[in-house]
Amino acid sequence: MNRSVQPEILDGLPADDPEAKQSRRDLERLNGIMGNSRLLARGIASLPEPPEKIVEIGAGNGTLLLKALRTLPRPEQESQVTFLDLVDLITPEVKEEYASLGWAVTVKTGDVRDTLDEKADLVLANLFLHHFTDPNLAELLSLIRNHTKHFFCVEPRRSRIALLAASLVRLVGCNRVTRHDAVVSVRAGFRNDDLSTLWDQEENWDLQEELSPPFSHFFLATEKP
Repeated sequence: MNRSVQPEILDGLPADDPEAKQSRRDLERLNGIMGNSRLLARGIASLPEPPEKIVEIGAGNGTLLLKALRTLPRPEQESQVTFLDLVDLITPEVKEEYASLGWAVTVKTGDVRDTLDEKADLVLANLFLHHFTDPNLAELLSLIRNHTKHFFCVEPRRSRIALLAASLVRLVGCNRVTRHDAVVSVRAGFRNDDLSTLWDQEENWDLQEELSPPFSHFFLATEKP
């Protein structure tokens, strides 16, 4: 199955559109089914040292990373998480929950290629990279390499079984936006060494790319000492 990037309905809806709000709730449910917060926690726990500054690109409402951090040790000193997205969906309540875990929150809105402008111990993404065509994704990954020593992401797995599952999300109550976008996302997803190839293995990085059953694709890049 060749990779195909097509527009998703949610990306074209206003943030306060009722269908958009429902679709974001659908995505939280699907993230739970896919176990993506567990994968984020695994990625953070695998780092040589706990990160003191995290940047999440395409962050949405910030709750997925929050679930991951709840399962990890509290940082020894107040740390920083910066969320990058086109719109600010981080509520005051979510910010307070991060603060209770020892994380101060900053939100930057705009295109990630403009707002990723500072160094971080870790840059991460969840269900975000598949929105980019290969040439634009290679450009984004190059930018990320220049702003961190560690990067990982969880993306849709491009496979027939994932495509079948995406076509059945109506069974868990997903609305028409999510039903459309789930199929589009899988067709734009990744498999094998797709991301490693775009990352450029000539660089001084250790790369890990693999299927995370049942439907996720995990990629981790760590700069060598």
